[in-house]
Amino acid sequence: AMLKASAPADALSLNSANSAAAAGLRVVRSYERSADGAALVLRFNLTNGGRSPVEVGAVGLAMPESPGHPPAGIESVVWNDAHVGGAHGWVEFVRVVGDEATLLVTPADRISSPLEAWRPMMEDLGGGDAYEWVVASAAWAAEWANNTQWPHLAMSDSLKQQYPPFATDPETPWPTTDGKRAMPRLAASGGGAARPWVDPTTLLLRPGETSSIALRLQLAEAGPRTRDAALAKMGSAVLRAVPGYVLSPHLPGTLFVRPPAGASVSTARADPPSGADTATLDATLRAPLPSGFVPVRLTAAGYGEVRLRVAFSDGSEALAHYYVLPPFERQVAALGAHLADVAWLPREYPDPFGRSASVMPWDRSICPYSGEPCGHVLNDARAYDAGLSDDAGGGNP
Repeated sequence: AMLKASAPADALSLNSANSAAAAGLRVVRSYERSADGAALVLRFNLTNGGRSPVEVGAVGLAMPESPGHPPAGIESVVWNDAHVGGAHGWVEFVRVVGDEATLLVTPADRISSPLEAWRPMMEDLGGGDAYEWVVASAAWAAEWANNTQWPHLAMSDSLKQQYPPFATDPETPWPTTDGKRAMPRLAASGGGAARPWVDPTTLLLRPGETSSIALRLQLAEAGPRTRDAALAKMGSAVLRAVPGYVLSPHLPGTLFVRPPAGASVSTARADPPSGADTATLDATLRAPLPSGFVPVRLTAAGYGEVRLRVAFSDGSEALAHYYVLPPFERQVAALGAHLADVAWLPREYPDPFGRSASVMPWDRSICPYSGEPCGHVLNDARAYDAGLSDDAGGGNP
């Protein structure tokens, strides 16, 4: 059985396979001013007060969003976005409208407090959504590999009826965005949810030992457009991908890396393929630019997810997550076949808005009433998702 224990305000959660040993843990939370006076430091000290070593399977700190979703109350909505980058990971909170105030969260200690996983908190937390900054994730990863997550380890009959309102026989405990269907199985042998972006770890505490987990919270001075400059001031590496984090064999890319202050780039290498993923990246370091960024030239091959590791002279490591597409010829052929044979709305279709004989958005998820893909999206509560030639309609096949 898994032990779930919480510090005050559910700020930190612990999971251990040995509940008796975990009962000897002492958790002390503190708030501090950073040494440079520019940030708030949130710290948790975990002390093993028992006589035996304790291995903690998962440790996480809640990162809640503001309650509510647009359009209602949009003036008060704050959304977050995470880069699951390990020692140089970060979370960005941005007020959606108004002054676009931006709060950044980074590890105050890159060794003890990496962003190892970004866990959706499925516990009952009241209003609003929350994710967890997970610094040790092995216990969660073991569940994710089986398409489960505590407290939803299995879909009981009562759960199917009460939360969430899934179809009769959902394949996984994960709801889709409309809350009416379950997500398909994400874990596969050696890939998907069975292969997290950051290697899962545990936290081992010997008798009397204390581990300090600390996060640095600091405002970006002029909103989200100054995020990278703020990250550099906070001591984090800055990564910029050109043209982006999706590449193909016909589309080489460059990752521009600004090392943390006082450090230099030592190496850049991609992890070998695993499971169904065959993607590889050949990384070549170039000379540093006057701006302080170091270009890393990337050539892609294969297909699927691949992780690039950038090591620095201070011993830390930044992670960049890439997805490699098949060659353009295959991509264009597959898209063309989809548009012509699947997403095309026939001319004879009696559409009252005259959208027949056109490419329409296509919903590939399985509808519960038919057991088939939901098909053409002809109406939607969001005004533009069922239109033509706009960012959510014409750009959504």
